[in-house]
Amino acid sequence: MNISLSRILLVGGLFISALPSLIAQNFNISLLSRLQYNSQLSACWGYVDKTGKEYALVGVKNAGISVVDISAGISVKEVFRSEAVVSTWKEIKTYGNYAYLVSEGGGGLQILDLSGLPENTNIPVYQFNDNGKFATAHTLWIDEDGILYLWGWNNFAGRRGYLAYDLKANPINPPLFLEKITPYMHDGITYGKRMYLSHIYDGNFGVYDISDKRNPILLGTQQTPNNFTHNTWPSVDGNYLFTTDERAGSYVAAYDVRDPQNIQEVDRIRTQPDGQSIAHNVHVYNNFLVTSYYTEGVVVHDATDPENLIEVGKYDCSPFSGNGFNGVWEVYPYFPSGRMIASDIEGGLFVFQPSYRLGCYVHGTVVDQFTGAPIPNAKVEVVNDNSPTFTAGNGSFKTGTGKPGNTTLKVTAPGYQVGYAHAVPVRNGDTTQVRIELRSLSTGIGGLTQDQNLAAPNPFTDRLDFTHQSVTQVRITNSLGQVVFQGEGELSSLSTAEWPTGYYVLQYENAAGQQIQQKLMKVK
Repeated sequence: MNISLSRILLVGGLFISALPSLIAQNFNISLLSRLQYNSQLSACWGYVDKTGKEYALVGVKNAGISVVDISAGISVKEVFRSEAVVSTWKEIKTYGNYAYLVSEGGGGLQILDLSGLPENTNIPVYQFNDNGKFATAHTLWIDEDGILYLWGWNNFAGRRGYLAYDLKANPINPPLFLEKITPYMHDGITYGKRMYLSHIYDGNFGVYDISDKRNPILLGTQQTPNNFTHNTWPSVDGNYLFTTDERAGSYVAAYDVRDPQNIQEVDRIRTQPDGQSIAHNVHVYNNFLVTSYYTEGVVVHDATDPENLIEVGKYDCSPFSGNGFNGVWEVYPYFPSGRMIASDIEGGLFVFQPSYRLGCYVHGTVVDQFTGAPIPNAKVEVVNDNSPTFTAGNGSFKTGTGKPGNTTLKVTAPGYQVGYAHAVPVRNGDTTQVRIELRSLSTGIGGLTQDQNLAAPNPFTDRLDFTHQSVTQVRITNSLGQVVFQGEGELSSLSTAEWPTGYYVLQYENAAGQQIQQKLMKVK
């Protein structure tokens, strides 16, 4: 990764260049084709047959699974549609050559045998409810060992936990593996020896040890930003977890889960910083997050650094806006071709070709223009881009944009004029370092009188000469606020040869008791 240094571009509230008023809607995702339905849609998933043909598996409200050949990319064709109960909720996953459908409308588990594709499109359909044990489930997951998890089973009958079945033993009539009645599990995913469950009504996710899958052990929980945890997905290395909350103004959030008893939120982001749209489901594709974002469409974030999520792609395929449950329900980004599909509730099936581009990273510090001291909790925004960030205790920040070129940063902090860093050069995959100075709203630090002629020369090298003979008390601090010199009595000069280069502040009290200060700079 390359790192470039930008000059200090600033400063506080004195000028503002003309800025675009609108954020470009669609970038780095291209539409290949679209298939419209005479019914609302819900979830989608993908399947690849023995010849390499790719299919979208789409949940249809007034039917079951719609099987769509998307291999041509620019043209798609539905080759089969199963029948099922009418329901808004249809969720789909695959195991081997089988597709599995659950619904909140009843009917148990629907199973499609896809092994005959592409030659045979008369797909066999099976129904399974374990002899009436369950009728509904909200979502499902299938792990690498063929264990099928039914989350929120028989929810409206008060069961609410999850059932697990062994598909490896029998993919169309699986034996019961495990039964959990409470608490309610809205969604879940397994990854190695861990299971992550969305406790939506508790507003948190749970991290479970499943070394023994028949005896999951809760290791820790963590609240999510909007207290309505809808789904989770782990990073490829398993060190981080990404979440959504199905509420207005919700975030995609990132957590360090290496220690489940001390989970740390490391970042959060919204596609519209002040918007009310709802993030539905997040998926991890390599180092990218691909999220179905209801009325905002499909959103891609670079999560190479989970502490600095950057929006790097978007396609808004919905005419709706705001916090409604309209637009994109689900997105599936795992086809070998690199294609992506999205099921839009009202708009149909969309087939995309995404361009996964790294973000343009911007790292920097925000400091006091006069003292050079770091400013914590300053708000840093990439103008006309996504969510703001805030500086740490040492004034540092990390942010970025998905759009290369020149960008503008806006910085605000209590007690300071608004600062702008204009024309900051950024490139995909590169890190640009910036230092942003903010000007205090007061005449000086603590309201002290300013005098730029207390000591000379300025900048100085190995010596400072005091120009006022009435100096009685002198105090000099560095940019970290540390005292580097303090003296009393009449002073005429001071050796500074051993001082590091940087900013310093000279404060002194004259014979009249007046407090005066000057900003100094040491150079080589």
